[in-house]
Amino acid sequence: MTKSNADPFSYAAVSWKSGVPSSDPCIRVLELAPGVDSMNKNPSQSPLHCSLFWTPLQSPATVPFKALSYTWGTGGFTSTLCINGRGFKITSSLEQALRHLQHPSEYVTLWVDQICINQQDNKEKSKQVALMGAIYQAAEETLVWLGPTESNSTLFMRVWREVGEDAEGFGMMDYYTTDLFPILTRITNNIDPDDPQTIEFNAIRHRATSRFTLEFLKAMVEWHKRPWFTRVWVVQEFSLTSKATFVCGHQRISAEQALLARQIFDHCTRNMLEKVHDVDRPALLNAFSALRNNPTQAFFATRQQKKKFVAENNAGTTLYRLLCNLHVDNKLQATEPCDFIWGILGLAVDAKQLQIRPDYEMKDRIELIYTETAKAIIKKDGLDLIALSQFPKVIMNLPSWVPDWTANPRQSFAAPLDDCVNQFTAFKDSPFRLLSATDVGILGLTGFYVDRIERLGDEWHIEITEVEHTSYQEKWLALLTEVEYLCWRSDIMNHDIYPSNARRAEAKWRVPIGDIQYTEVFDPTRADPSYVQAYKDCMFELNFLKHGGSMGSDDFHRQQRAYYESTTRNRGGRYRVSMQGVRNKRPFLSNLGYVGMGPLHMRPGDHIVVFKGAKIPYIVRHLEDGKYSLVGECYCDGIMDGEIVERRHEEDFYLL
Repeated sequence: MTKSNADPFSYAAVSWKSGVPSSDPCIRVLELAPGVDSMNKNPSQSPLHCSLFWTPLQSPATVPFKALSYTWGTGGFTSTLCINGRGFKITSSLEQALRHLQHPSEYVTLWVDQICINQQDNKEKSKQVALMGAIYQAAEETLVWLGPTESNSTLFMRVWREVGEDAEGFGMMDYYTTDLFPILTRITNNIDPDDPQTIEFNAIRHRATSRFTLEFLKAMVEWHKRPWFTRVWVVQEFSLTSKATFVCGHQRISAEQALLARQIFDHCTRNMLEKVHDVDRPALLNAFSALRNNPTQAFFATRQQKKKFVAENNAGTTLYRLLCNLHVDNKLQATEPCDFIWGILGLAVDAKQLQIRPDYEMKDRIELIYTETAKAIIKKDGLDLIALSQFPKVIMNLPSWVPDWTANPRQSFAAPLDDCVNQFTAFKDSPFRLLSATDVGILGLTGFYVDRIERLGDEWHIEITEVEHTSYQEKWLALLTEVEYLCWRSDIMNHDIYPSNARRAEAKWRVPIGDIQYTEVFDPTRADPSYVQAYKDCMFELNFLKHGGSMGSDDFHRQQRAYYESTTRNRGGRYRVSMQGVRNKRPFLSNLGYVGMGPLHMRPGDHIVVFKGAKIPYIVRHLEDGKYSLVGECYCDGIMDGEIVERRHEEDFYLL
């Protein structure tokens, strides 16, 4: 490097490009100089050079540019490039990306956050971050840099692109509308094998299955482990751009092709299992298990939803819904905790209404950022958000009612009913009202006191992979037996908390599923009285698995036939799926005999309350003088449809 190149770069030296009016919103872009050995595997031989200048932020852009979406990495600023003849430190991951994107003979105009935003100036950073949504919308293309070639990624990218191109040629993307998607479902389910579209799709599926070798699946598992799929910021970058392209080494595939390839893959799994040799079956099943959690799903869902809203001129997605989609039961990461919120603001249709703006001079006051965001969402959208305030929390000093988005909160047990007509209505349409409070960390609510917790059962943990694992029958039986016992104690108390004895008797099978059943096609809905048969099948199957070995021969064979008949009906299996909704909870009994499922860390002496405007009840812990801490959501049988509203007087609750 020459002496001038060794001098550090200064952002103050970046001049305006001629003709740019300073009153317009502006961004810096860089021109990456060509490199004759851009494909060289020894990058130290050819320093990277670029120029940096300002340009108006318009759509379409005055100066066409591509935006880079990538991860910074963890190694610090160890690489150097030359900006306008001066040295500038960047991360090695960015250097790697730029070398792969460098053209051998042409300049490449890029927007790269690490370079185009002065990361040391929090005021500038706050202003530029607020523009990032517009930046990615203005870019002619967003290049998603996943990293260099490794773990057979060239094979994966080539096959993925070929399968995506096949589906693209079929016109599969055109079916992703409300009107046409049912037609695609008929095609993919082979309802009419003689239908021309079905024949064409089956040919695509057949070709894809032959490409999805065990070697390919292993490469696919490794591809999904790339750090880009774990970062918060890149969701916005991927979703807002009109054209996104995955770049892995020197292989490329469009976002749409990757989406369609995944859809085809999901339709091929059964075919793969049927055709695999027995010797390869364990390895295939291991690969399928590793691919069960699809890290691309949140990205594609958010991108497709955004495109749909733009195409239909729809309102868009609220910040609350984005937080649920991206941070609940998900493991996205960000270096700064504030970016769990600020990193998706560009996607939120209500960001201005909520008056939430990035301010990196405040980034260390994370408790205040999370609290103000939570209260703004509650004021606008109601109380559903507090169900996501769960323990333990990573951020220690948050108010009890404020969700910790860094802690991977779990979905509310009631969330499957969000799009159903028959939702829970514990508040019975009583209007939601916030009480004035002296501190932003206090949430003042009105509601109804229900009862005090008397007795707790054991913690209920079950993994999704354990649902049909026969060695775990004792786990299932333990919960069902414990709930049955608590219901028996409630019967003995015989307090007037149910409209009839028949309804009281339903508690033992409603409580273990949070009163949510799944239909034969696994659509969630409120449980109806006939679902007791699913409960009985479940109990029979579990008891047979536990005690069948100790039965006499005749009794065993008779029970075994009944067991196979029961499992064929699959009602018991669906009941166990329903029980997943209340995992990570524990059964409880209250003083008056209410039985339900509540948070793991609840204790005897805690209280059940129903807040006005809340669909479900909550457990709170009394502190002093009308002040409480929120323990968490609960299912409480007998009060889920507003019954308590007519039995209690309204009270004030201040949550700290």
